[in-house]
Amino acid sequence: MLLHGALTCLEDMLLGPFDALADEFRVIAVDRPGHGLTPRPRLHGTLKHQGDRIRAALHELGVKQPIVVGHSRGGAVALSLALRYPEEIAGLVLLGPLYLPEARLEHALFGPRAAPGFGEVFNLSTGRLLDAAALPLLWEMMFAPVGMPEYFRDKFPFAMATRP
Repeated sequence: MLLHGALTCLEDMLLGPFDALADEFRVIAVDRPGHGLTPRPRLHGTLKHQGDRIRAALHELGVKQPIVVGHSRGGAVALSLALRYPEEIAGLVLLGPLYLPEARLEHALFGPRAAPGFGEVFNLSTGRLLDAAALPLLWEMMFAPVGMPEYFRDKFPFAMATRP
């Protein structure tokens, strides 16, 4: 099971390790709740909630004891899932996980969007303008110091990752 990180969607994993892993394993990549094509969970975007949704998806697919690969915020979701249901997870691979509190630029930019009422209005108005300016810089920073690979720049659905 592949869990993408912050400010991305499942295509991050499809452009990354998916094909190489699929040569040897059954591989599943999903949009974390509130990302890609999934609905934004109102007041339920916590690690616990996301882990529960991922667990439910695994059960629905009949997957037993997966190895869960989590990148960035997906690593925190994977860790939360494994800590709460250790008997259901065969192993974890955490790629640059965000599992300890730390000050990050995206918290300042995107934290206010979680506020009930204000967040929805902000997302559909000023937030869209802020995204247009800030997200390209954040995505470039994710690949620092080498820069974003051309294939990623050409194929990643940036508009999908910036849905309100």
